[in-house]
Amino acid sequence: MTTTVVMPRFWELMLGNWHFSSYYFNIMTDPTPPVTYKDDDLVYVDPDSKTVVGPVEWSRSGNPKPLLIPPSEEEKKGRGPRRKRYYPWGTYKSMKKVYQLEGKPKKVEGNMPLEDAIQHALKEAYWD
Repeated sequence: MTTTVVMPRFWELMLGNWHFSSYYFNIMTDPTPPVTYKDDDLVYVDPDSKTVVGPVEWSRSGNPKPLLIPPSEEEKKGRGPRRKRYYPWGTYKSMKKVYQLEGKPKKVEGNMPLEDAIQHALKEAYWD
């Protein structure tokens, strides 16, 4: 969202005709401030990207509505998924612990195929 701000010159303020020849500045504003959740809030979580999708929506019967995960590009090209996938939901506190939503991301170690690992082990007995 862009907001246009009109900045009058000093002498235009004194003369009172500042709206005719003024400087125009475009200022970028963020339309949606970051949402923070309390520990007791019920939220949907995307397990792949480890982000909160949104608050839980409720049906008329009082049960939470299942929120469908959109199919990926690979699933769209093929036959499709074997079954529908839904976003898990729970309290923000429990989802934060299960899916590590906050804090430092854990270091992911690269996996090596078995054939490469055997060749590497023959050259060096110990490696990182």
